[in-house]
Amino acid sequence: MIEMIPNSSWMWVWLCALLSPCPVREDSAESSLEKALAAVRTESIAADLRFLSSQTLGGRKTGSPGAGHAALFIRARLQRLGIEPGGDDGYYDRYVLELRKPDVPKSYARLGRGDISRRLEPGKHYYFNWPSDIDVDAEIVFAGTGTREELAEIQVAGAWVLVVEESTPWRFLAEDAQSAGANGILVYSESGKNDRHGEGPAQRTLDSLKRGRLDVAVENENPFPTVFLNRKQARFLLGGRSHEVGERVGNFHERRRLALPGRVLKSENVCGLFRGSDSDLRREVIVVTAHFDHIGVRGGEIMPGADDNASGTSALMALAEALVLNGPLRRSVLLLFVSSSEEGQRGSLAWVKEPTLPAGYRPVCNINLDTIGGNGPAELQLAPTERHEAHNGLEVLARQLAPEEGFSTLSGCDAFWDRSDHFPFHTQLKIPALYLFSGLTRDYHKASDTPDRVDCDKVRRVTRLVLRLLASLQEDELGA
Repeated sequence: MIEMIPNSSWMWVWLCALLSPCPVREDSAESSLEKALAAVRTESIAADLRFLSSQTLGGRKTGSPGAGHAALFIRARLQRLGIEPGGDDGYYDRYVLELRKPDVPKSYARLGRGDISRRLEPGKHYYFNWPSDIDVDAEIVFAGTGTREELAEIQVAGAWVLVVEESTPWRFLAEDAQSAGANGILVYSESGKNDRHGEGPAQRTLDSLKRGRLDVAVENENPFPTVFLNRKQARFLLGGRSHEVGERVGNFHERRRLALPGRVLKSENVCGLFRGSDSDLRREVIVVTAHFDHIGVRGGEIMPGADDNASGTSALMALAEALVLNGPLRRSVLLLFVSSSEEGQRGSLAWVKEPTLPAGYRPVCNINLDTIGGNGPAELQLAPTERHEAHNGLEVLARQLAPEEGFSTLSGCDAFWDRSDHFPFHTQLKIPALYLFSGLTRDYHKASDTPDRVDCDKVRRVTRLVLRLLASLQEDELGA
């Protein structure tokens, strides 16, 4: 639970927010957009970034006083700018996280092929990706590499899907299997000398799960069952011969149990809503996200998290000021500062499960800023690229507009697609999402991720790029 902030610290947060320069409206021949672009200033971004990554905030770990300071600082800025509160409690979108741990002695699986059956132990013969309550007993259908094309040709409803993992990450395999109606997915690997799902990785994963995972507290909800079999168990199941895609190859019964509920952690996202000017289009909301949490203290050292992600948070705060100067767009914009990203995007997941929008309003796309101030000044990474199945018009538009802000070296970051806060918008809401990223640096998740290592002018230009994107997304119809 977030502790109460001492009065002196509380006053400091508010003073920092209130003394920051306010945007001033002036009558001029400049367009609203040009005035808004000019209002995005490097020095203001640098000041916000220094505060957010200061030692006083202690690394901003979700649930810590430092994360509470950061949330207050952001809220004060939105309030000073006169931005409409966008949460379920004023500017706050409050949610609860539970620390979940597996009850290992009560968790097991049974794998059957014909008349032969064997009991499997977690951490030895298999492992799972998340602690939850699951009891699924069903046939197994072999689905090859688990592509959408393969799944479309076979009947998997109500069955476990067995796939051999190659280049497609297992999260996408699981998403497609769930969409096809499967009850769960079994993943194994035949690539490489060492089994990536062998006993060593299985035990390490189980040991990590025993320490607990924070998850959004939603009653009677469990994730899609995903199980990783070691190579030996998969070969037993397949009987040493090749199988046709769609063939029934056996039976799998997984029983997974949670330990008694652990501690409960209360946290909050911070939300500001710019209502659109068009009576119809204002109900369509573009959600722009950046996470303000970081990893706290490790090994006795504070992890400042200047680039990850005080950079994206400062950009979103600068965007708020620019939007005030610009005036309403036709569509509404929600600025969503999320927490618990370092816990597996739990803050953004909490929001997409219960969006805090006015009645009749709906999110139509997401733009996410995460770690945007490192590497070369002309470099910018985007996802999903045209090589990714989630590719959409946002990425195309960003590539067209990026050179206007000096980004001449564009590359993809599809490998990080499932690692930031746009991902729940893609998986849960099924809406187009864009990830803006500057790439990892040697300071990632280290005490050296300090303000002096961040290119705040680059952060300014990313902010301006987002403003250009928003201005370009105001046509009557949005492309796919």
